Amino acid sequence: MTQAHANDDAAIREQAYLLWEKEGRPAGREMEFWTRAQVALVGNEQLKSLTKPTPKRAKAEGQAISAASTLKAPPAKATKTKAEKADGKAKPKKK
Repeated sequence: MTQAHANDDAAIREQAYLLWEKEGRPAGREMEFWTRAQVALVGNEQLKSLTKPTPKRAKAEGQAISAASTLKAPPAKATKTKAEKADGKAKPKKK
């Protein structure tokens, strides 16, 4: 028997015992409690694997993303009108 299998059997045995006690220690239903314990433990393992947090990104990738997120757009330049470009002076706008 492998170590993992022995650990599984011990966990199943403990869970089956708890279920058996909770049901009032009925006689002759050993297989029912063993099977229920197996199902409960497998369900718990599946739930754990489905609810694992997402793995962290690689350090280089994370740095690239954080560097890009800290970049800011350059301030908007005021555009000159054709008249301003021609003589360099601003003319008042008509209302």
